[in-house]
Amino acid sequence: MSFIMMVSRARPCDEIDVCLQTLIGSSSTAFVEGLCTNFISNPDNADSSHVVRAAIDALEDLRQRAQSLVESVIEECGTGHDLSRTQDSVFRVQRVLTAVEDVFAHTMLGVDYFVEAHGQCKLKHQITLDNAAVIP
Repeated sequence: MSFIMMVSRARPCDEIDVCLQTLIGSSSTAFVEGLCTNFISNPDNADSSHVVRAAIDALEDLRQRAQSLVESVIEECGTGHDLSRTQDSVFRVQRVLTAVEDVFAHTMLGVDYFVEAHGQCKLKHQITLDNAAVIP
């Protein structure tokens, strides 16, 4: 059975979680921190900020897909456990997206500012405890 077939047979929340895990791995904090480390290590390389931007684009696409799945669950199942789990999955995507957008915004303020903010743990993923969650 192919990966696509397995995902299409899963519950919507499972589909979202699998896609998110494929994008970021098992830890949102490790993913976002990896983007930070890449930027700090290569501040003069335009690709460093492009990698962050690409992550935002991919997460935004997933967020939009996840939101459409929520609407499908409401149409097919109404409210209940499936809707709640699917909304939880959408929230996880949004939480990671927000953290990556915060990193991108800080990179736009310059390398020195970014390094200082990162070193002082002032980035959203460093101060928001729920961003440390591991995907189920």
